[in-house]
Amino acid sequence: MKQQYSRQRSVAPEYVGVYLRVGDLYDGDDGSLESQKETYRDWIERRPGWKCVDFYSDPVPPAGKAETRMELRRLVTDCRAGKITHIVTRSIGTLSVNAEELSGLFRALNSLPMPVGVYFEEEQMDTLGQEAIFA
Repeated sequence: MKQQYSRQRSVAPEYVGVYLRVGDLYDGDDGSLESQKETYRDWIERRPGWKCVDFYSDPVPPAGKAETRMELRRLVTDCRAGKITHIVTRSIGTLSVNAEELSGLFRALNSLPMPVGVYFEEEQMDTLGQEAIFA
């Protein structure tokens, strides 16, 4: 039987990890890593109970080059350790363009004792409560 999400979002704090891609331009911004961090730090501070834990940033790989995405791996490790309760990222494509990889990531995050949600800013979509879509 599928585990039901039980965290009271209005009561429990959200510990947020922000996933960025270096070189991924943010609309209305200069695209620098520090500028992106500042934008997300401000965005998170405006949400009651949300706290920014850390930023995780991998470079956008040059065309044809394999990528390792060590920071995404570190983010998932922090989620498993209970340090992160929510991930915020610019868009689905920032997290991954591979549907199979995304599906596996969502399943892994949803299967944790305290499921970790992913909020996609561009799509204005949150995976918590969307198990039928993202499971």
